[in-house]
Amino acid sequence: AVVSTQSGHYGRGLYNSDVTFVDCGENSDDDSRYIATRKIDGTLHHNDRSSRDIINNAFFRNPNRIYPPPLMIENDDLFNSTIKGFTNDDGAPVPPNYLEIFESLYSSYPKDHPLFIKRHQQLTSIILLDSSATLKLIKTRFFMDLVTRAVIEGPENLLISLRKTLQSDLKYRKLHIELKNFAQKGGK
Repeated sequence: AVVSTQSGHYGRGLYNSDVTFVDCGENSDDDSRYIATRKIDGTLHHNDRSSRDIINNAFFRNPNRIYPPPLMIENDDLFNSTIKGFTNDDGAPVPPNYLEIFESLYSSYPKDHPLFIKRHQQLTSIILLDSSATLKLIKTRFFMDLVTRAVIEGPENLLISLRKTLQSDLKYRKLHIELKNFAQKGGK
């Protein structure tokens, strides 16, 4: 439903696309959240149910709600190609965004789900063997899962790779020593 129309130069300069306004207040829920979009031509309208659902699911995840897992997590071939990266239209390699993949995985399944365990092992095995990917995840909530996988579950080469990565970067030398001590105690 169109709420108002603003004529003039709205579509030029800063606003070369639609602008969506979303109520981010603490007291708003998915049904009552105010969401409106101003089109390039200046019309302001309330978003319909389907576009509201897309915005709510993407930005206001509800822990009590079940979200369908992305096809990338469900399909073996798609998952394998996603974690390997791809090439853009110019043929340049584009590395995978491991943080995004982790977020999708954690929001799709509980940690004890068989597909979560399978994908998590695939993902952590690749990341732990790639030192730059490991270092990018150090300050994320997923890093301790990498450490746990390397120390407790993982084959010895994953732990060795993680330790070498941390040892090679001076900023993380103290963490390397703590990890070494942790591994010597058997992960306890």
